[in-house]
Amino acid sequence: MSPLRPIPRRTRRPAKSWLALAFMLLGFGLLPMAWAADLTPVRVITGSNTFLAMSNGIALDASGSSIYVANTWGNGTGSITVYGAGANGDIAPIRNITGTTNTGLAFPTWIALDASGNIYVTNNSGSIVVYAAGADGNATPIRTISGINNGLDLPKGIAVSTSGEIYVVNSNGPTITGYAAGLDNSA
Repeated sequence: MSPLRPIPRRTRRPAKSWLALAFMLLGFGLLPMAWAADLTPVRVITGSNTFLAMSNGIALDASGSSIYVANTWGNGTGSITVYGAGANGDIAPIRNITGTTNTGLAFPTWIALDASGNIYVTNNSGSIVVYAAGADGNATPIRTISGINNGLDLPKGIAVSTSGEIYVVNSNGPTITGYAAGLDNSA
């Protein structure tokens, strides 16, 4: 077995253009980004009263009046916290779906809402739970998609079409899985 040898210099590819080189240097922080230096957020929700815990997914309701967050570690199995759109600072959520007996939460990773305000959540364990609009506390899902043949494999992103079909991107695969509107195997 021969030792590893460096790649000969003649096979290395130079930057294709000055523009590509500039973007590369920006990416490594070697060129200043003066236009971005003064940008600051208009709101920051942070602190112990927020119940944020390893937050992954975020969604807005159709009116833009509420912010929904999937927290992977909240209360041991995860939580869904909801804030008013103007929330700022160390503020408690206006609703908090959490609990170990009814919620079906198992380390939620992503969240979406449909036009009616129903809340769709992917669980890292390989399931989707759907809550009625306005759900709070130890809420029971109105629908669940679970099981070993459901195609969910470390689900991350979730989207709901206007016709109610559910689409999920799975990080282990990678795949995108689609489910019919109204699908439920919670019974």
